[in-house]
This record gives sequence, structure tokens and C-alpha cells, in this order.
Amino acid sequence: MEFGVFILAQQRGYHQTSQQVINNSIEQTVAAEQAGFNTAWYAEHHFNNYSLSPSPLMMVAHMAAKTKRIRLGTAVCILPLTTRRGFLRKWASSTRCPTAAWSWASARATSSSSSNASA
Repeated sequence: MEFGVFILAQQRGYHQTSQQVINNSIEQTVAAEQAGFNTAWYAEHHFNNYSLSPSPLMMVAHMAAKTKRIRLGTAVCILPLTTRRGFLRKWASSTRCPTAAWSWASARATSSSSSNASA
């Protein structure tokens, strides 16, 4: 059986600075690796304090330099919010660390209205 952690980088209140939230995410990943977890997943959210991780690829790249064994992954990259070139540049940066094991997931936006609706 494998175990993983989902790192949301959630700002639970304004008593926490953005830097503290990101540092907590880093510490959680290191602690997860030390505890024997197999994977760490990073979320992507924008425009609110629900999650302060607008680029999980950059978090993966940062954590690849700080960990040795844990598999790192994106728990969704929202592709419509970036250009193909920008996404590929970030992906290439995040996979350069020779010790990194990498996984990813993506999402696409869907319309809530049906194109098959009859008049």
C-alpha cells in the first residue's frame, strides 16, 4: 500500500503570512518523506486564500532539490490559465533534478451550458 500527502498551501487566516504558508508546505513535504510517505501532490488555485499555490510545477521543482525519495506531483495544472510555452518551460524546469520522481495531472474547463440544448 502506498501513502501520499496533498499539499494545499492553505492560508487559514490572515494571521499567517504567505511566506509562512509556503514554508509550512515545504516542511510538510520534508516531514512526509521522513515519515515514509510515497508521494506529495501540490494543488493549483488562484485568486483566493484557499490555496496559495498558483504554480504546482514550481513547488515540485523546489521540493525536488530538498527531497531524495518521495515522488512529487501536480494535483492538477489548470492548462487554460497558461500558454503552452509557459507550461512546457515550467515543466522542463521542474524535471531537471536527477533525483526527482515526477507525476502530473491536468484539467480543462468545461462549460456548464449544454451545446445540445433545444429551443
